[in-house]
Amino acid sequence: MRIDLRPATDNVSPQELEQAYLGGPIVMACDFYVGGAEKGATVPGGYRIGRIINVDHHAPTPRMSCFISSANLAIERVKELGLPQQDSILVINHTDCDSVLSCAILSGELSPTEDLGDAAVAADHTGIENPIADLLQGMQHRRNYEFSLRNIKLLLAGKQLESDAANDLNVRQKKREYALNNVAKFKFTDAVAFAEIEDAGDSEFYTSLLPKKVVVILLAIPIKSDPSKRIIKLRLSANAPKGLSLNALNVKEFDPNYGGRWNAGANKRGGGTSVPVEVYADEVATRLERAMSKLRQPKGDNSWKP
Repeated sequence: MRIDLRPATDNVSPQELEQAYLGGPIVMACDFYVGGAEKGATVPGGYRIGRIINVDHHAPTPRMSCFISSANLAIERVKELGLPQQDSILVINHTDCDSVLSCAILSGELSPTEDLGDAAVAADHTGIENPIADLLQGMQHRRNYEFSLRNIKLLLAGKQLESDAANDLNVRQKKREYALNNVAKFKFTDAVAFAEIEDAGDSEFYTSLLPKKVVVILLAIPIKSDPSKRIIKLRLSANAPKGLSLNALNVKEFDPNYGGRWNAGANKRGGGTSVPVEVYADEVATRLERAMSKLRQPKGDNSWKP
């Protein structure tokens, strides 16, 4: 089965992919959002639009606005429909844990087991220690799918990793230690935990390190070229109530530079902000309480009760 690694980008259209792969075979886009895919048909493992099947958890829909990853969707699809037809083309545009696992599961290189889905969720959402997630996240900077797949197979077989992979895993573990050392720097405004740190590192680590009362994590990273500004990163913690989305906070109303998905976002691409960290955190906390109050209102099975 053909596997292509395309340049990483946030904006990919169905037309762009269909033009790139003329000739009729199904194109399976793994772990990156194909714009408007949810306007097509809902299928096992994601959405289908034209010849594109988007096995990806980033679509702005209620179905994907939860702690689910693309590997979970790939497992769902293979268990229900089996492997794709052999002339299908699998496409990824980055090589983090979720991309490698979803592609490897759909290609039949890895079995659709729940431990792989758990690893993807650990990498994307909860940040808990997981040997599969930590190894794949550590290797992602290489953008080498074959290298990552080869070494995850060694790990699963209990065999020695290649030296470069072992070094990558060691770096990942040091990043986790760095995050643990930063926990003492956090302050709290209601259910918002905020801290100013020199390097955000892998922000998903903090979801498993901070107190359970925390719903939103705010990281402020100084911009070295402009000390008056900070890059703000927001992330929902694993303790966020069901149905809550960062979109409900309407952060863009007070920070036009902010952008992101339902559970994580930042203002880096817009150039950061000069708003003091404490003021930013207070505004997020106010909006968070408002959003959570709405969730507490009776809404049948989807309501949240503290």
